[in-house]
Amino acid sequence: MQVVMFSLRRQDTYPIIGITKNQWDLEPQGTLDKFWVEDNKDGKRYLFKAGRPHTCQNTAEMVASKICETLGIPHAYYDFSISDGTQGVISSSFLLNGGKEGRLIFGNELLEKAYDDYDATKRYKLKAYTLRRTAAFFSAISRPNDSFPLYPCNPNDPSYRAIIDEELTASDMFLSYLMLDALIGNLDRHHENWGLIVDTDKNMWLAPTYDHASSLGHNLLDHDREGRLVTKDSRRSVEAFVKRAKSAFYEQGKRCPSLCCFCLAAARLGPERANYWRNKLELLTDDELDLILRRVPSEFASDISLHFMYEMIKCNKKRILEVEYGNRKEAICCSQGCPK
Repeated sequence: MQVVMFSLRRQDTYPIIGITKNQWDLEPQGTLDKFWVEDNKDGKRYLFKAGRPHTCQNTAEMVASKICETLGIPHAYYDFSISDGTQGVISSSFLLNGGKEGRLIFGNELLEKAYDDYDATKRYKLKAYTLRRTAAFFSAISRPNDSFPLYPCNPNDPSYRAIIDEELTASDMFLSYLMLDALIGNLDRHHENWGLIVDTDKNMWLAPTYDHASSLGHNLLDHDREGRLVTKDSRRSVEAFVKRAKSAFYEQGKRCPSLCCFCLAAARLGPERANYWRNKLELLTDDELDLILRRVPSEFASDISLHFMYEMIKCNKKRILEVEYGNRKEAICCSQGCPK
Protein backbone atom coordinates (compact mmCIF):
# COMPACT_ATOMS: atom_id res chain seq x y z
CA MET A 1 0.00 0.00 0.00
CA GLN A 2 1.62 3.23 -1.16
CA VAL A 3 0.79 6.65 0.26
CA VAL A 4 1.44 9.80 -1.74
CA MET A 5 3.32 12.03 0.69
CA PHE A 6 3.23 15.79 0.96
CA SER A 7 6.50 17.59 0.30
CA LEU A 8 8.81 16.00 2.86
CA ARG A 9 12.36 16.58 1.77
CA ARG A 10 14.10 16.93 5.11
CA GLN A 11 16.12 20.12 5.27
CA ASP A 12 17.54 22.37 7.95
CA THR A 13 16.49 19.81 10.55
CA TYR A 14 16.10 20.75 14.20
CA PRO A 15 19.27 20.24 16.24
CA ILE A 16 19.68 17.25 18.54
CA ILE A 17 21.22 18.16 21.90
CA GLY A 18 23.47 15.52 23.40
CA ILE A 19 23.54 15.16 27.19
CA THR A 20 27.22 14.66 28.03
CA LYS A 21 28.81 14.68 31.47
CA ASN A 22 31.47 17.22 30.50
CA GLN A 23 28.83 19.86 29.73
CA TRP A 24 25.97 18.90 32.04
CA ASP A 25 25.64 18.30 35.76
CA LEU A 26 23.08 15.57 36.32
CA GLU A 27 20.94 15.87 39.42
CA PRO A 28 20.59 12.67 41.44
CA GLN A 29 16.81 12.99 41.61
CA GLY A 30 14.76 11.64 38.76
CA THR A 31 14.45 8.50 36.65
CA LEU A 32 16.07 7.23 33.46
CA ASP A 33 13.26 8.70 31.37
CA LYS A 34 12.90 12.07 33.18
CA PHE A 35 15.52 14.07 35.05
CA TRP A 36 16.88 17.59 35.55
CA VAL A 37 20.31 18.68 34.38
CA GLU A 38 22.24 21.93 34.71
CA ASP A 39 24.24 23.38 31.83
CA ASN A 40 27.79 24.12 32.96
CA LYS A 41 28.01 26.93 30.40
CA ASP A 42 25.01 29.07 31.36
CA GLY A 43 23.99 27.58 34.74
CA LYS A 44 20.39 27.07 33.58
CA ARG A 45 18.32 24.03 34.54
CA TYR A 46 16.86 21.82 31.84
CA LEU A 47 14.45 18.90 31.99
CA PHE A 48 15.28 15.84 29.89
CA LYS A 49 12.26 13.69 29.14
CA ALA A 50 12.29 10.52 27.05
CA GLY A 51 9.17 9.57 25.13
CA ARG A 52 7.97 6.01 25.42
CA PRO A 53 9.71 3.62 23.00
CA HIS A 54 8.00 2.99 19.63
CA THR A 55 5.89 6.15 19.92
CA CYS A 56 6.10 9.65 18.49
CA GLN A 57 5.90 11.39 21.85
CA ASN A 58 9.17 13.28 21.37
CA THR A 59 8.10 14.56 17.97
CA ALA A 60 4.62 15.45 19.23
CA GLU A 61 6.18 17.56 21.99
CA MET A 62 8.47 19.35 19.56
CA VAL A 63 5.82 19.96 16.89
CA ALA A 64 3.37 21.30 19.48
CA SER A 65 5.94 23.82 20.72
CA LYS A 66 6.62 25.01 17.16
CA ILE A 67 2.90 25.45 16.55
CA CYS A 68 2.67 27.51 19.75
CA GLU A 69 5.53 29.65 18.49
CA THR A 70 3.65 30.28 15.24
CA LEU A 71 0.38 31.13 17.01
CA GLY A 72 1.91 33.33 19.73
CA ILE A 73 0.91 31.02 22.59
CA PRO A 74 3.34 31.09 25.58
CA HIS A 75 4.90 27.64 25.80
CA ALA A 76 7.77 25.59 27.13
CA TYR A 77 10.65 25.49 24.64
CA TYR A 78 11.87 22.08 23.54
CA ASP A 79 14.79 20.62 21.61
CA PHE A 80 15.35 17.07 20.49
CA SER A 81 17.92 15.38 22.69
CA ILE A 82 19.79 12.12 23.26
CA SER A 83 21.10 10.88 26.62
CA ASP A 84 23.12 7.65 26.74
CA GLY A 85 21.55 6.54 23.49
CA THR A 86 18.00 7.31 24.64
CA GLN A 87 16.00 9.71 22.49
CA GLY A 88 14.00 12.44 24.20
CA VAL A 89 13.43 16.17 24.38
CA ILE A 90 15.07 18.75 26.58
CA SER A 91 13.37 21.89 27.86
CA SER A 92 14.72 24.86 29.79
CA SER A 93 12.94 25.59 33.06
CA PHE A 94 10.35 28.34 32.70
CA LEU A 95 10.88 29.48 36.30
CA LEU A 96 12.98 32.57 36.96
CA ASN A 97 16.77 32.86 37.07
CA GLY A 98 17.37 29.80 34.96
CA GLY A 99 14.91 27.73 36.95
CA LYS A 100 16.30 28.61 40.39
CA GLU A 101 13.66 31.11 41.57
CA GLY A 102 9.88 31.11 41.82
CA ARG A 103 7.44 28.26 42.20
CA LEU A 104 5.05 26.45 39.91
CA ILE A 105 1.70 25.77 41.62
CA PHE A 106 -0.06 22.97 39.79
CA GLY A 107 -3.73 23.08 38.93
CA ASN A 108 -4.62 20.33 41.41
CA GLU A 109 -3.33 22.45 44.32
CA LEU A 110 -5.32 25.44 43.11
CA LEU A 111 -8.57 23.55 42.57
CA GLU A 112 -8.24 21.75 45.92
CA LYS A 113 -8.18 25.12 47.67
CA ALA A 114 -11.11 26.40 45.61
CA TYR A 115 -13.41 23.36 46.03
CA ASP A 116 -13.84 21.38 49.26
CA ASP A 117 -14.71 18.12 47.49
CA TYR A 118 -11.71 18.15 45.13
CA ASP A 119 -9.23 15.24 45.37
CA ALA A 120 -5.84 16.66 44.39
CA THR A 121 -4.13 13.27 44.71
CA LYS A 122 -6.07 11.66 41.87
CA ARG A 123 -4.67 12.50 38.42
CA TYR A 124 -7.03 10.58 36.13
CA LYS A 125 -10.70 9.58 36.10
CA LEU A 126 -11.49 12.49 38.39
CA LYS A 127 -15.06 13.50 37.62
CA ALA A 128 -14.75 16.61 39.81
CA TYR A 129 -12.19 17.92 37.29
CA THR A 130 -14.60 19.79 35.04
CA LEU A 131 -14.10 22.53 32.50
CA ARG A 132 -16.83 24.60 34.16
CA ARG A 133 -15.10 24.51 37.54
CA THR A 134 -11.72 25.33 36.03
CA ALA A 135 -13.18 28.16 33.96
CA ALA A 136 -14.93 29.57 37.05
CA PHE A 137 -11.64 29.42 38.93
CA PHE A 138 -9.87 31.40 36.21
CA SER A 139 -12.68 33.94 36.07
CA ALA A 140 -12.33 34.50 39.81
CA ILE A 141 -8.55 34.90 39.88
CA SER A 142 -8.46 37.02 36.70
CA ARG A 143 -10.15 39.90 38.52
CA PRO A 144 -7.75 42.75 39.35
CA ASN A 145 -6.06 42.35 42.71
CA ASP A 146 -3.51 44.94 43.78
CA SER A 147 -2.20 42.76 46.61
CA PHE A 148 -1.49 39.73 44.42
CA PRO A 149 -1.33 40.82 40.76
CA LEU A 150 -2.02 38.07 38.24
CA TYR A 151 -0.49 38.42 34.79
CA PRO A 152 -1.67 36.45 31.75
CA CYS A 153 1.88 35.19 31.16
CA ASN A 154 5.48 35.81 32.17
CA PRO A 155 6.29 39.51 31.57
CA ASN A 156 9.54 38.33 29.95
CA ASP A 157 7.76 36.07 27.45
CA PRO A 158 8.17 37.15 23.78
CA SER A 159 4.37 37.20 23.41
CA TYR A 160 3.78 39.37 26.49
CA ARG A 161 3.59 42.77 24.76
CA ALA A 162 1.02 41.61 22.21
CA ILE A 163 -1.00 39.88 24.92
CA ILE A 164 -1.09 43.01 27.11
CA ASP A 165 -1.95 45.21 24.13
CA GLU A 166 -4.99 42.99 23.51
CA GLU A 167 -5.90 43.18 27.23
CA LEU A 168 -5.99 39.40 27.48
CA THR A 169 -6.47 37.78 30.89
CA ALA A 170 -5.34 34.46 32.31
CA SER A 171 -8.75 33.08 31.29
CA ASP A 172 -8.15 34.19 27.72
CA MET A 173 -4.72 32.57 27.72
CA PHE A 174 -6.05 29.29 29.08
CA LEU A 175 -8.56 29.37 26.22
CA SER A 176 -5.61 29.34 23.81
CA TYR A 177 -4.31 26.21 25.54
CA LEU A 178 -7.67 24.52 25.02
CA MET A 179 -7.64 25.51 21.35
CA LEU A 180 -4.15 24.04 21.06
CA ASP A 181 -5.40 20.81 22.66
CA ALA A 182 -8.19 20.61 20.07
CA LEU A 183 -5.74 21.33 17.25
CA ILE A 184 -3.21 18.64 18.15
CA GLY A 185 -5.58 16.15 19.77
CA ASN A 186 -3.94 16.46 23.20
CA LEU A 187 -5.34 13.83 25.56
CA ASP A 188 -3.46 14.84 28.68
CA ARG A 189 -4.48 18.28 29.99
CA HIS A 190 -4.84 16.84 33.48
CA HIS A 191 -4.63 19.04 36.57
CA GLU A 192 -0.84 18.85 36.82
CA ASN A 193 -0.37 19.95 33.22
CA TRP A 194 -1.19 23.59 33.89
CA GLY A 195 -0.61 25.96 36.77
CA LEU A 196 0.43 29.35 38.05
CA ILE A 197 3.95 30.63 38.68
CA VAL A 198 4.61 32.76 41.75
CA ASP A 199 7.80 34.80 42.11
CA THR A 200 9.51 36.02 45.28
CA ASP A 201 7.53 39.30 45.15
CA LYS A 202 4.23 37.36 45.05
CA ASN A 203 3.55 38.29 41.44
CA MET A 204 1.65 35.52 39.67
CA TRP A 205 1.14 34.51 36.06
CA LEU A 206 -0.24 31.60 34.12
CA ALA A 207 2.50 29.08 33.40
CA PRO A 208 3.22 28.52 29.71
CA THR A 209 1.60 25.48 28.19
CA TYR A 210 3.71 22.33 28.49
CA ASP A 211 3.67 18.53 28.26
CA HIS A 212 2.00 17.77 24.90
CA ALA A 213 3.57 14.35 24.31
CA SER A 214 0.20 12.56 24.38
CA SER A 215 -1.02 14.15 21.17
CA LEU A 216 -0.86 13.88 17.36
CA GLY A 217 -1.58 10.16 17.35
CA HIS A 218 1.62 9.55 19.27
CA ASN A 219 0.93 5.91 20.08
CA LEU A 220 -0.23 4.66 16.67
CA LEU A 221 1.89 2.27 14.64
CA ASP A 222 2.88 3.28 11.13
CA HIS A 223 0.78 0.59 9.45
CA ASP A 224 -2.26 1.96 11.32
CA ARG A 225 -1.43 5.53 10.29
CA GLU A 226 -0.98 4.45 6.68
CA GLY A 227 -4.25 2.55 6.70
CA ARG A 228 -6.13 5.58 7.99
CA LEU A 229 -4.52 7.83 5.37
CA VAL A 230 -5.63 5.72 2.40
CA THR A 231 -8.85 4.10 3.62
CA LYS A 232 -12.21 4.73 1.95
CA ASP A 233 -13.98 3.65 5.13
CA SER A 234 -15.19 6.86 6.79
CA ARG A 235 -15.21 5.10 10.17
CA ARG A 236 -11.45 4.54 9.96
CA SER A 237 -10.37 7.82 8.38
CA VAL A 238 -8.15 10.53 9.88
CA GLU A 239 -11.27 12.62 10.45
CA ALA A 240 -12.91 9.79 12.38
CA PHE A 241 -9.75 9.37 14.44
CA VAL A 242 -9.49 13.03 15.47
CA LYS A 243 -13.12 13.13 16.55
CA ARG A 244 -12.35 10.50 19.17
CA ALA A 245 -9.90 12.76 21.05
CA LYS A 246 -11.07 13.21 24.65
CA SER A 247 -9.73 15.73 27.13
CA ALA A 248 -8.88 14.93 30.74
CA PHE A 249 -11.73 17.30 31.68
CA TYR A 250 -15.11 15.84 32.62
CA GLU A 251 -18.59 17.18 31.96
CA GLN A 252 -21.77 15.48 33.16
CA GLY A 253 -19.69 12.56 34.43
CA LYS A 254 -18.04 11.85 31.05
CA ARG A 255 -14.71 12.82 29.55
CA CYS A 256 -15.29 15.85 27.38
CA PRO A 257 -14.11 15.87 23.74
CA SER A 258 -11.18 18.24 23.21
CA LEU A 259 -13.08 20.41 20.76
CA CYS A 260 -16.01 20.70 23.16
CA CYS A 261 -13.67 21.95 25.90
CA PHE A 262 -12.61 24.80 23.66
CA CYS A 263 -16.22 25.51 22.69
CA LEU A 264 -17.50 25.52 26.26
CA ALA A 265 -14.75 27.91 27.37
CA ALA A 266 -15.24 30.05 24.26
CA ALA A 267 -18.98 30.33 24.90
CA ARG A 268 -18.28 31.40 28.47
CA LEU A 269 -15.78 34.11 27.50
CA GLY A 270 -17.70 35.28 24.45
CA PRO A 271 -17.02 35.23 20.69
CA GLU A 272 -14.60 38.18 20.70
CA ARG A 273 -11.98 36.34 22.77
CA ALA A 274 -12.54 33.03 21.00
CA ASN A 275 -12.29 34.62 17.57
CA TYR A 276 -9.03 36.29 18.57
CA TRP A 277 -7.45 32.85 18.91
CA ARG A 278 -9.30 31.27 16.01
CA ASN A 279 -8.02 34.04 13.75
CA LYS A 280 -4.50 33.17 14.86
CA LEU A 281 -4.95 29.81 13.14
CA GLU A 282 -4.64 31.61 9.80
CA LEU A 283 -0.93 31.98 10.63
CA LEU A 284 -0.60 28.20 10.56
CA THR A 285 -0.77 27.84 6.79
CA ASP A 286 -0.25 24.53 5.02
CA ASP A 287 3.22 25.70 3.98
CA GLU A 288 4.14 26.69 7.54
CA LEU A 289 2.94 23.36 8.88
CA ASP A 290 4.83 21.54 6.13
CA LEU A 291 8.01 23.40 7.09
CA ILE A 292 7.61 22.58 10.80
CA LEU A 293 7.29 18.88 10.03
CA ARG A 294 10.03 18.72 7.38
CA ARG A 295 12.56 19.91 9.93
CA VAL A 296 12.02 16.88 12.19
CA PRO A 297 15.12 14.63 11.98
CA SER A 298 14.43 11.28 10.32
CA GLU A 299 15.69 9.35 13.36
CA PHE A 300 12.86 10.80 15.44
CA ALA A 301 9.90 10.27 13.10
CA SER A 302 9.06 8.35 9.93
CA ASP A 303 7.61 9.96 6.81
CA ILE A 304 4.30 8.21 7.44
CA SER A 305 4.02 9.53 11.01
CA LEU A 306 4.70 13.10 9.87
CA HIS A 307 2.21 12.79 7.04
CA PHE A 308 -0.39 11.59 9.53
CA MET A 309 0.34 14.55 11.82
CA TYR A 310 0.01 16.91 8.88
CA GLU A 311 -3.43 15.58 7.93
CA MET A 312 -4.53 15.40 11.55
CA ILE A 313 -3.67 19.05 12.23
CA LYS A 314 -5.28 20.21 8.98
CA CYS A 315 -8.46 18.32 9.85
CA ASN A 316 -8.60 19.71 13.39
CA LYS A 317 -7.91 23.25 12.17
CA LYS A 318 -10.89 22.97 9.82
CA ARG A 319 -13.10 21.69 12.63
CA ILE A 320 -12.09 24.52 14.98
CA LEU A 321 -12.77 27.15 12.33
CA GLU A 322 -16.16 25.66 11.42
CA VAL A 323 -17.58 24.89 14.87
CA GLU A 324 -20.27 27.22 16.18
CA TYR A 325 -20.59 28.72 19.61
CA GLY A 326 -22.64 31.52 21.07
CA ASN A 327 -22.27 33.89 23.99
CA ARG A 328 -24.27 31.62 26.26
CA LYS A 329 -22.69 29.09 28.60
CA GLU A 330 -23.30 26.10 26.34
CA ALA A 331 -21.33 25.27 23.21
CA ILE A 332 -23.07 24.35 19.99
CA CYS A 333 -21.04 21.30 19.08
CA CYS A 334 -23.54 18.47 19.45
CA SER A 335 -21.89 16.58 16.60
CA GLN A 336 -18.99 16.03 18.99
CA GLY A 337 -21.19 14.49 21.62
CA CYS A 338 -20.84 17.52 23.87
CA PRO A 339 -22.38 16.72 27.27
CA LYS A 340 -25.60 18.61 27.91
